[in-house]
Amino acid sequence: MSRRLLGGVGVLLVSFLGLLVFASSYHGEVVVPEGADHEYWAERIRKVGGPEAYRELSVFGAQGTRDSAHSNAHEFGSALYTTLGQKGLSVCDSQFSFGCFHEFLGRAIEDKGLGVVFELNKACREALGSSSLSCQHGIGHGIAVAVGYERDQLDKALAVCEGLPFSDAIGGCYGGVLMEYNVRTMGGERGVPRENTGPLEPCVSLRDPFATACYFWQAQWWGQQIFQGISSPDTFAKMGAFCIGLPIEAHRRSCFQGIGNIAAHGGGFTAMGVRELCGAVSSLARYKLLCVAVAANHLGIETTDTEAKKACLDFSDDEAIYCLAWAENKSNVAGSVPLP
Repeated sequence: MSRRLLGGVGVLLVSFLGLLVFASSYHGEVVVPEGADHEYWAERIRKVGGPEAYRELSVFGAQGTRDSAHSNAHEFGSALYTTLGQKGLSVCDSQFSFGCFHEFLGRAIEDKGLGVVFELNKACREALGSSSLSCQHGIGHGIAVAVGYERDQLDKALAVCEGLPFSDAIGGCYGGVLMEYNVRTMGGERGVPRENTGPLEPCVSLRDPFATACYFWQAQWWGQQIFQGISSPDTFAKMGAFCIGLPIEAHRRSCFQGIGNIAAHGGGFTAMGVRELCGAVSSLARYKLLCVAVAANHLGIETTDTEAKKACLDFSDDEAIYCLAWAENKSNVAGSVPLP
């Protein structure tokens, strides 16, 4: 099996955040033109309001590819901020790989400066409550763009995140900064991964909790930069070799979970594809399980519960319980089921 990993805008479905994709109801029929851009969505927002325009985006986006839907959501997020300002934040949700959040928050920070970050983080919590990690992840993207893409600027961006309350160490603000630093989803050359400075950089030069978060997000960059978008058991085995060589167990665990975070897409959003790719990452069941569990969570969000559970068929007893908890979106960040 050989498939293409995520390319283009660097889309990543961040199911590790422990979020369910929010369903959008839709009233009436509207024909959205191909190539709908910032100006189109700004006009729709002014005419029908943010929530109704977003429902139109939901229907339109569902008809295209995941990558194109993410790009469309970025266009919408840009229009949403320029039209409604900060009060438009609650319109976005986790659909289309958080594209609306990413662009909206990036625009807000670019416009207002880093001083608005705490205000935005508070707004995320007020608007979304326990589901605010997707929003905080978007704040991280915006911080990275505002601070810059150089290595020393990464340290500064992560330090801004460190002061934010209620942000998960992997899925929240840190994750947004590291994803943006790696694959440049919002920069001038959108979707162009950073240059190859070695498979473990910058993680090896970061302290915790930054390092643990960094190893989780590193796999996305490996797939796009080191392995040029090729998804196969061989490339996943090489990623696993990067992880297994890490001397700290917490870093190894985060690293294999990060591979799982790209395995669902790499496996064509099928249980069989996930089992094949994650089965190649290590000879040790523990690390295969970490990969499959996160990938199964993606399947449960993006496909069906049945497909997600099928990804766990290679495990039994406590390992199966752990995997199924992720497949059913019951464990995740809360860690309600401990790793066997």
